[in-house]
Amino acid sequence: MRERLIGARTALINEVHGLMLEYGIVLPTGVAKFRQAVVERLEADKDKLTALSRLMTIPGIGAITATALVAAVGAVGLCKNGR
Repeated sequence: MRERLIGARTALINEVHGLMLEYGIVLPTGVAKFRQAVVERLEADKDKLTALSRLMTIPGIGAITATALVAAVGAVGLCKNGR
């Protein structure tokens, strides 16, 4: 049972490594260093969410609705007020 869990963890880490490499992000090998790097990366990038990602955090707003809102509204920062 333990070997299966370790194998699943290793497979997941390898999958994340591959996905991150597609975006040019290199993470260290080794479970402890990998975990630390991922946490640091998430903390550093949490304030850099795109408008689309922020909209998708609202309950009931999915990828399609968020995309439609961003396309319809455009640059919200150009508006003087909420109306």
